[in-house]
Amino acid sequence: MTLKELQNAKWGKLSEGIDHISTKKQTGPVSDSLEFLLKGYLKDGVLTEAFQEESDLLTSIMAEAAGEHLKHSAAGYLRFNSSALMKPATLYSLLYLNGDYTAPFSFSKDSTILVAIPGIVSASFTSKEEAKKKFIGDGNDDWSRVLADNPLPNLIEIKLEDKKWTRQSVKELEATIREKITMAFEFHYSDNLFEETNTCYYFEYKRK
Repeated sequence: MTLKELQNAKWGKLSEGIDHISTKKQTGPVSDSLEFLLKGYLKDGVLTEAFQEESDLLTSIMAEAAGEHLKHSAAGYLRFNSSALMKPATLYSLLYLNGDYTAPFSFSKDSTILVAIPGIVSASFTSKEEAKKKFIGDGNDDWSRVLADNPLPNLIEIKLEDKKWTRQSVKELEATIREKITMAFEFHYSDNLFEETNTCYYFEYKRK
């Protein structure tokens, strides 16, 4: 099939982020060895044929992600949706705070404010002392001998609603958070949040 035919074809869902078309049913013993060839990709509505040298890393990802699901197919095509496959199971952002909570239950108040904001599911607080313990526990050097104060900030981990986020909607969320949380210093999020970064890759596969 041509790249244009693949774009317009009817696909069946293989797993999250991966669709397939089987062109040959597997009969007899199943070989574990699959060969993948990147045919091309669709990005921003533009179809582009791929060069062989571009496919090495993607082929490796595809073999690991799709191989176990293709036991009953000897050949066919795969469509790999980068946004859906790379999207984390849970969407998080981090809100770094300027200063410390001084009054008891101060975070409880901010937590109540945060979860009332549309798009936010939950909020959990990590103190800079807890962050330091984790930092050192991950094998990093303890800076206590050279620094009198802990340079890590207090932070709030915010669980976001599983929906289609855009850069504009995240900017609006950040503005709302900064308006309501006086200690808000920096709002951090991953680009994996945005479906606008999505690219669809088309592969042909067969058993060796």
